[in-house]
Amino acid sequence: MTDHTVDFGVAGKHVLITGGTGGIGAAFARAFVAHGAVVTVADLATPRTELDPGIRFEALDVRDDGAIEALAGRTERLD
Repeated sequence: MTDHTVDFGVAGKHVLITGGTGGIGAAFARAFVAHGAVVTVADLATPRTELDPGIRFEALDVRDDGAIEALAGRTERLD
């Protein structure tokens, strides 16, 4: 019998969340960090409150191809 167990763990993974400074995006960022991920949130708006440890903020307009390329150049790894 073959084991078909899938690991959905995020510990040690690097996650990027666009629109992550408020509402649902911020909740996802906190949840990923709580489960061991390193998170970058990218948004036009700066965070209204201090970000949790393990969450990095990057200003980003997803409509700007140059800004996306620049963020990709500053990002070592994404899972």
